[in-house]
Amino acid sequence: MIKCCLRCFLVCLESLLRLFNKYAFLIFLQFFLGLFVGLGILSVTLSVVDSAAATLFVCICEEPATLQRNFPELHAYMQQTYAQSNLFTAVHM
Repeated sequence: MIKCCLRCFLVCLESLLRLFNKYAFLIFLQFFLGLFVGLGILSVTLSVVDSAAATLFVCICEEPATLQRNFPELHAYMQQTYAQSNLFTAVHM
């Protein structure tokens, strides 16, 4: 009985291995290489956005008058949002 089950398992395994031939492996490899390249491009793109956000926060903290002079709407929005946040009470206590 065990010998029969083992033989059945090996026959199923052999048919699966024939199904996943070298072309299936190449398609699988191409998919993962494309995924990693896409993630790399996304990482570079998002690092630019991250740097822009950090620059904006440094500008609002160190030179608020310059930001107010050059971008008055953005300065007013950031000041209003900061005043409504919990950060305002935590920093100014």
